[in-house]
Amino acid sequence: MCIRDRKIYFVVMSNVFHTGREIHERFDLKGSTYGRLTITDDPSVAKKDLNVIQSNFFLNLTEADARDLEQRIKADADFFAENNIIDYSLLLGVHYLDRPPPANQKTNRGEVDNNKARSPKPLDEATFDFNQGRQSEHRSLPPAELLELEEGAILSADRKAIYFMAIIDVLTVFNAKKKAEYVLRRIVQGPTISAVPAQQYALRFNEFIKSRIRTFNGTPHLAKSYDKIKMPTLTCCLLYTSPSPRDS
Repeated sequence: MCIRDRKIYFVVMSNVFHTGREIHERFDLKGSTYGRLTITDDPSVAKKDLNVIQSNFFLNLTEADARDLEQRIKADADFFAENNIIDYSLLLGVHYLDRPPPANQKTNRGEVDNNKARSPKPLDEATFDFNQGRQSEHRSLPPAELLELEEGAILSADRKAIYFMAIIDVLTVFNAKKKAEYVLRRIVQGPTISAVPAQQYALRFNEFIKSRIRTFNGTPHLAKSYDKIKMPTLTCCLLYTSPSPRDS
């Protein structure tokens, strides 16, 4: 699109929370902690990294789902690092299955369901294949609470929540301006700032998301707790990727 001889580019992405289910909690996670705290009780406002650490929030996943999610996030983070991209974050929405829907609920699609907000739909006796989004004959989990999930959604291991997520804000290049910001802010504010070199950003992002995953047996996925990690000097979901940007 051209406006007054200036070419304007638009990037159009799907709504991560395009679902009939109410999103009870939202998180925007970068892996940085400086200034990453949201102080509000409004569930429509995304909480950030320090909120996750302080509330001891974890993604409760099966071993298979945890492994699949980590591989996807690492692949995307590696891609961003190769293309010198920073400042992206994992947008995460949580729907808790044990919370009753309110009357006259307005869904995330902008629709109103009068006293009958969309509720989970039971499947038959087959077990749900979380990674493929379809039914499977594998019966490692009891079939009583199986749900029909939207594409890209992940059911928690304890079947109490559904997670919706994607990597967003993927157009910031670590250019000369960001390099200057990194040098100045690191001296004053320390290594936990958001603007760090792309390889460092990818490593920190990947390690933080992994540290917030709790596998089926209830053990945190990493032995070390992220909030005790010292920052080194240094993407259920296919997460968004973009063509290699040119440094500006």
